[in-house]
Amino acid sequence: GASGNGAVGAWDDVMPAANEESWHLGDDGIDQQTRNDSLIYTNSTMVDGVTVILNYKPGETTHDSTVGGGIKFTGVEGLDVGIASEDNNTTDGAVVENTVAYIKYAMDAFTVGFQSNETDSQVANADTEFEAWGVSYAVSEDMSVSLNSSTHDYEDSTLSDQEALGISISYTMGSMTLTANHNTIDNAAGDSTDDRSGYAMSVGFAF
Repeated sequence: GASGNGAVGAWDDVMPAANEESWHLGDDGIDQQTRNDSLIYTNSTMVDGVTVILNYKPGETTHDSTVGGGIKFTGVEGLDVGIASEDNNTTDGAVVENTVAYIKYAMDAFTVGFQSNETDSQVANADTEFEAWGVSYAVSEDMSVSLNSSTHDYEDSTLSDQEALGISISYTMGSMTLTANHNTIDNAAGDSTDDRSGYAMSVGFAF
């Protein structure tokens, strides 16, 4: 596959949100998934409430194969918990071990979640840590709102921690769905001079 997701990519940020992630305007490096030329296996029917994702990218003359896997459990009402890891070997001498872990719980109209990701690189001062939380509330069957926050920490002392906050809303009326979000980013991708603020809105129709 060229764009399929193993567990690390599929679960890079699964915090409850009515629209976009908190870091939508910032650092796309949060997703470290290796995709191109990968074989991906997904199974959610073998055991009730358990989903398994495995991915494998064959090695080449310049690097070893990349292997990843993850498992999530949804067998308790309202609970969704998962963990995944991948050794990204696509660059010789710069292997990156990616780890993703999250937990979400839905109770009545509220869903809350917390997530922690890490990248451990062979390259000096290249490790990162990502933490996020989110709260969503179903105002009605047709409307949901959410608040999301995240922090991306860099081992590299020349980079500043990226901090993000996002507010989203989703509204469905018949065959039409409206979504909107407002995000603010401080120190985008670690750049202390790059603060961002933006809005997005979309309209979708189902025929």
